Amino acid sequence: QSVSEHSEDFEWCAPSGGTTIFPRLIGRASATAYTKHLAADRTGADGTASEAGGLMLVPSSAFEFGDERVRFGVGRADVPRGLERLRSMHRAAIAAARKSLENDGRAQEKQKKQRR
Repeated sequence: QSVSEHSEDFEWCAPSGGTTIFPRLIGRASATAYTKHLAADRTGADGTASEAGGLMLVPSSAFEFGDERVRFGVGRADVPRGLERLRSMHRAAIAAARKSLENDGRAQEKQKKQRR
């Protein structure tokens, strides 16, 4: 339900079963930046996976599948707490994800100008 509450930010199909979804972030946004922002102090050693309460979040870059999707896995003991944390932090996380790509774009443009 939490992802469907933010249909302006995610494109996804509800699964017919299971405990995992793989929604695409709408617009220019980095899934890696999104998960890192939500992870705060819960980021894994490689910086890609995070646990937010009862949710496991992994950016699609960890699967070599671009950087626009987030794997949401549920099934842990404290799913309600994880969903509440996601609801409370989503706006800031999506803003950080979009800003990350804007900054990357600016850096790439700067590099192109320097090469000329």
